[in-house]
Amino acid sequence: MKQFQSFRLDTANHCLWRADARVPLTPKAFDVLRYLVENAGRLVTQAEILESVWPDTYVNAEVIKKYILGIRKVLGDRSDKPEMFPPDDCQPDSSGFF
Repeated sequence: MKQFQSFRLDTANHCLWRADARVPLTPKAFDVLRYLVENAGRLVTQAEILESVWPDTYVNAEVIKKYILGIRKVLGDRSDKPEMFPPDDCQPDSSGFF
């Protein structure tokens, strides 16, 4: 179980909790969030997320933005004052960093 802010990420049962309420997430959104939580405190590249969450599949990097936007919505993270993820208009540089 990983805790961040008011959330608990239950990696054994693949669910997210806020207090006693289960927070709905798609399986891939959970995987993206899990990777970000497990790597909190350091910059994570798009390539790392793609390799971890979609290891044997080609996925356009834009998909990551879609998932982060959805996760941010679920967590209540505001794009005008982000606490957990880069802003929506934040573009990764040529090395894939946000």
